[in-house]
Formats: sequence, C-alpha cells, structure tokens
Amino acid sequence: MNKQYTPDLIRTELFLEDVPVKTKFGVAHGGRGSSAELARQSARAMLRGEVDQLIFAGGVRVFDPLTLAGIFSFNSSYFFEHSLRDGFKRAAEFLSPQKEALLMADIAMQEGVSSRDIIVEGNGVPTSRHTGQNVDNLLSQTDGLLEDVVQDGALKVFGLAYNTRRACSVWDRKLNKDRNHAVIIVPRSFYPYGFTSENWHKSKDIRERIVYPEMAKIDPENEKSHLKTTNDVTVYDAALHSKRAMASLPGIILK
Repeated sequence: MNKQYTPDLIRTELFLEDVPVKTKFGVAHGGRGSSAELARQSARAMLRGEVDQLIFAGGVRVFDPLTLAGIFSFNSSYFFEHSLRDGFKRAAEFLSPQKEALLMADIAMQEGVSSRDIIVEGNGVPTSRHTGQNVDNLLSQTDGLLEDVVQDGALKVFGLAYNTRRACSVWDRKLNKDRNHAVIIVPRSFYPYGFTSENWHKSKDIRERIVYPEMAKIDPENEKSHLKTTNDVTVYDAALHSKRAMASLPGIILK
C-alpha cells in the first residue's frame, strides 16, 4: 500500500461530498471502460430532476479490457445483478469501439433521456484526449455553451467518486480564472461496482490503477501533479462552492 495516500487521506482529500442542488447543466467526462456506468448514473440523476441538460465529453475509444478484468475481480456481481443477458451487455460496454462521448450519449438515451437534452463534444465528433481538452473543445465547439453556463452561474460535474475532484478542478480553472469565480461548480459523485469510500483500498486494482493515480494528479505536494505541470487544473475549494450553491441554487433530495 502507498503509505502516503492512506485511506483517511483519500477520504478527506480526494472524495467530495455531493451538494443537493439543481442546476441547468450537468457534464460527464469519459473514463474509458467506466464511461457507460457514469452515463447511466448521470442519466438517472437527470431523470430524477437534478439537471435539465446533459453534456458528454471524451474522444478516446472506450475499449478497456484491463479495467473490465479489475472490476470483475473486485465485484463480479455488478455484471449479473439483474440477469445473465444484462451481465454480458455490461461487460461488452467495456469493450466498445465507440468513442467515450458517443457511447455515453447512447447509454443516456437508452435510459430515457431525449436527444434534445444531450450535448456531445464536437457536435458529435469528439476528439479530446484528456479532461482539459474535453473542456476546451466543449467551450470552443458548442455554439453558445460558454455563454449559457456563465449566465446560468452554475455547472454540475458528474463523476465517479475518484475523479470528480479533478474534473471540478478543471472546470473551475477554465470557467472562473478570468471571471471572478462567477460560476459555481457543483460536484456529484457516484460509487459504482460496489466501490465505496470505505472499501476501495481492499482492491489492489482499484488502489494502484485508479485511486492513487487520481490523488497524485491533484496533490499539491506532488511536483508531477497536474497542478504543477499543466495549465488545466486549479485547487478546487469544495467548501466555498458548496456554500455558494446551497445559498443560491434550488435545493433537491439526492437519491
């Protein structure tokens, strides 16, 4: 185990508390094989009334057998909790040749979200290779999106628990650097595959391949972190954004 990134440190410094408010826009970033589950959870959140429109970004192909193997080893019941047919379908999602944003849009529509309420990076031709490019392409290639988000004053960032903070950090940097922190960045995390803030460290695959690398990317004490090596990430002040969100946005009950 990495002694620097202890379970207690990860719990407090990487994982974020959800903020129970509604926003107009919600964005989800592709995560290779995990893209389908994130899209599924984001779509269900939208249908429960958490956001009015979903934005999907990610130009990397989903095909991700290593993550499939790791998740299966950690919790095979995720794949077969409903039926054998459903299990094979979920496994196939990790092996899709589609690009992340396109698969995510397809999954959202399968869940019942109207295509009218979905925005896809690159107007359906996503090319971004990482989160910073995701945001740059969305804001530069989608007519009026930047103005609409800034005018609305808030953006909900959907993520899997281990990468929500980094995604929030990128959006905070891109939207607020020159706008006097005009846009509230609202985190909304999901814990798929039986993964929780309490048990993640029990799986070597999740520790070594997912959680520790994400912590390293946003660790202010890591000289190789994205905070020190890219122009995409800022230190995301979760408490400040939460306070502003609760004071000015419509409250909801998260499920």
